[in-house]
Amino acid sequence: MEGYMKKNCDDKIRYATLESADQAVVEYNERVVLTIDPVNSYRCSRHDCFHIGHQRPIAQMIAFQRMCIEICYS
Repeated sequence: MEGYMKKNCDDKIRYATLESADQAVVEYNERVVLTIDPVNSYRCSRHDCFHIGHQRPIAQMIAFQRMCIEICYS
């Protein structure tokens, strides 16, 4: 997921296989009707497992952070 910002994953569920993470994505998508950013599974080398998470482009996250800073300090 190069080009995307990754959140700290210490508190995320750790899936042993890609298949179990992909199944969790399917179940998430069945529960959640509307989502702005897609949810994907990805390999985590830090924990040697797979996680699921929203795929948010870095540019979008930086723009959001800048907007928050402007609101807080203006």
